[in-house]
Amino acid sequence: MAQYKWSATISEKVKNAAGRSDVATTSVSVAVQKPDRLRWEVKGSGASAYTGMYGGEEVIVSNGKEVFWYSPRLKQYTKTPIGPLVTPMGTVLAFINSIEDTFFYGFKVADPIGAKLLKMETISSGDSSVSCYVVEIATPLQSTFTWWVDAQRNIVLREVFENMASGRYPYLTRHTNFSFAQIGNAPESQCFEFSPPPGVRLRKAFEQVP
Repeated sequence: MAQYKWSATISEKVKNAAGRSDVATTSVSVAVQKPDRLRWEVKGSGASAYTGMYGGEEVIVSNGKEVFWYSPRLKQYTKTPIGPLVTPMGTVLAFINSIEDTFFYGFKVADPIGAKLLKMETISSGDSSVSCYVVEIATPLQSTFTWWVDAQRNIVLREVFENMASGRYPYLTRHTNFSFAQIGNAPESQCFEFSPPPGVRLRKAFEQVP
């Protein structure tokens, strides 16, 4: 995938050995035009699971010439000429690859031989109703992926991942709902623009606020 744009809401529930459940929700928006144009926005109570060295909510934007890295919590941003050390993973392309590994790894490694078609179901995606194949894939690691696959475009619009390993904790259930998914078409140019909110300070490096 050389260019794409998507938005998703991720709800993750973890149950520990004491039976307590913790729930975190994250909103993620991504626009990519490889090799070096990117918009990455993440917010919500579970944001720290997906962000880089500055935990919590963040925005990273690359226009191909400069990289902007904004921390809402610190009310600060950095502006750096594009180069080898401008994102949490180094280059912009390395960060894009990391995003794809985080969110699409299951699509790459799931064995289709074990796939089972459960039903057809119509779901809401953004402002549209979409007819989907509901497919379940059980892995050798006693976990299960359930996908709602757009019957027209053959892309996953919803995923439920369950770690069902007996006697092992945490027990994990993760719901991912894609409210928007555009594959193959170039994102709008404004996706790769960054305008700092009022009151936000430009820093050479992030500084903790006392």
